[in-house]
Amino acid sequence: MGKSSAPPAPDYAGAARETAAGNLENARLTTKANRVDYNTPYGNLTYSQDPNDQDKWSANVALSPEQQALFNQQNKTSQGLANLQDSATQRVGDSLGAPMPGVYDPTQATNNAQELIMKRLQPQMDRQAASLDTQLANQGITVGSDAWKAAKESQGQQFNDASSQAALQGINLGMQQQGQQYQQGFANRNAPLNELSAIRTGSQVTNPTFGNSAQQQYTGGPDMLGATSQGYNAALNAASANNAQAGGLFGGLTNLAGLGIQAGLFSDRRLKRDIRKIGSYKGHNLYEYEKFGRREVGVMAQEVMATRPDAVMLHESGYYMVRYEVL
Repeated sequence: MGKSSAPPAPDYAGAARETAAGNLENARLTTKANRVDYNTPYGNLTYSQDPNDQDKWSANVALSPEQQALFNQQNKTSQGLANLQDSATQRVGDSLGAPMPGVYDPTQATNNAQELIMKRLQPQMDRQAASLDTQLANQGITVGSDAWKAAKESQGQQFNDASSQAALQGINLGMQQQGQQYQQGFANRNAPLNELSAIRTGSQVTNPTFGNSAQQQYTGGPDMLGATSQGYNAALNAASANNAQAGGLFGGLTNLAGLGIQAGLFSDRRLKRDIRKIGSYKGHNLYEYEKFGRREVGVMAQEVMATRPDAVMLHESGYYMVRYEVL
């Protein structure tokens, strides 16, 4: 059996571009599948694609005629209320520019309640004083006597108590009046603020709500780069195995061919020479190197062991092998 020549190196850059193009096409199909139009009694949601850019989409919401009419009317009303806000804002400024209503003073009389009460009591008190004088005279008690003084002092205390009650009642009425005036002044101050708040708020027309459709999951395109690498390595391994059987290219490891082991699976760095990194393969560095007198492309078993120890096995010869099928 003659020696086989190594297969020509594949176009890894072309395979990578083909893989990227497949992924891009799948992404576009996924995007298109997820653009689902909605039609409801309140409005519609539709998607459109830019004729000049297939990756540019637009989402368009159209209200039903009834909802559109309500929307137009609301905008008209909102515009009218917006105009009213100018005058309302001016009134708020005028109100806030005025001093705050003063806290009422319970000792300050704000009415003539006490005076009116005393005017009502005074004639009665005068009649009582005259009646007491007559009574004392009829009893023979002379003016200025101790008995007269005691009677008049007692009557004076009664009149004083009546005056005090009239004063307290007048103060209470004054406090009530001042409290009402304070509350009214504070309400007048807040009225423009409440008016402006009422103008600025109001119900709004709600756009139709659209549910979420099931989303198409993204799936990657075919791994052309991986398939190219595996195909090339398989051809290279077959040529290496044929050469090993024909001419003993494995040197001290010729017994491996007798065991039916493909030399190309041996990815131990110690067996490789003239190593050049040319890219990556499934997360691992991809190299071109010379092994057993032939140029090959593959990974380094020692590097694979760091992340995928399940893909590396130790041959009885003491050299590492990589199981490409589990990478």
